[in-house]
Amino acid sequence: MSRKDEISSLIKKIAEDAVIYRRYFELDELVPQFGKPASKNNIDKIKSMFSGDLPEDYIDLISLHDGIKNFDAPDMEILSTDFLTKNPGVLEEVFVNANRFDKGEIFIVFQEASDPHSVAFRRSGEGRVTVIDFDAQDDIAEFDTLLDYLNFRSDDLRKAISRFEADRKGLLDD
Repeated sequence: MSRKDEISSLIKKIAEDAVIYRRYFELDELVPQFGKPASKNNIDKIKSMFSGDLPEDYIDLISLHDGIKNFDAPDMEILSTDFLTKNPGVLEEVFVNANRFDKGEIFIVFQEASDPHSVAFRRSGEGRVTVIDFDAQDDIAEFDTLLDYLNFRSDDLRKAISRFEADRKGLLDD
């Protein structure tokens, strides 16, 4: 399976599991809305915004879906290239002003609507690019690639669903 096919498969799986997860919170109205593939022009603009090489797995992702609303649970959005190019640095500025990161250190590509939970590319002083999953106070996790993050997120979401299913079963058994 190619990397692009693997990303496509993971994205669909996470989105499907997010729908299941949201049912436990009675958020059935939040369904994933997949964007069309990003244009070459927008991909080039995004590449120029990030000083350094954007990971190829991210380029694969946006060439499949240029943004996904309500992608992950509860309301994580994969930001569109249109949003990113029209709002350069706006999301990152909040974290820079809070002394969480240095200017230019991160490039946010996923953002939760209801709280300051983000997924970003982080460039180290040596130029290494990783993926970080973080909120206002803490780094939740760091990954070598976007594909690694998506695999982690898929597994983590599946575990959360299993816990809810076990809790529900336990309630029904009582």
